[in-house]
Amino acid sequence: MIDIELVLAIHQVILKNEPGLKGFADIGKLDSALARIDNWMLYENTNNVFDIAALYAIAIAKAHAFPDGNKRTAMVTMLTYLDLQGIEIQADIGLDDIMVDVASGKLTFYQLSQYLQQVSSE
Repeated sequence: MIDIELVLAIHQVILKNEPGLKGFADIGKLDSALARIDNWMLYENTNNVFDIAALYAIAIAKAHAFPDGNKRTAMVTMLTYLDLQGIEIQADIGLDDIMVDVASGKLTFYQLSQYLQQVSSE
């Protein structure tokens, strides 16, 4: 599982290497986003790695816990989770644009999960 410290570290690396507003994370919002994933896994009784990865992306992107870089952090966290599960996602598949759709609500986590499964090297 992904914990709050890892998400904070991911965000820090992103802003170190790319432009973005610096500032402090709203730990409460981030903790709440991660707790939603734990609750969903418990109550929906899922262990589908693509569903869980999609939930990380959506929960973090929509939590707005950071002054900047929420979508980037969400995407890298999602990819990190999949990597930890031994799953690689093809490069250059337009995930930046997909994360915009995720954050705006145009793409559900089920749709994102299915997409990730299609572009995985599993």
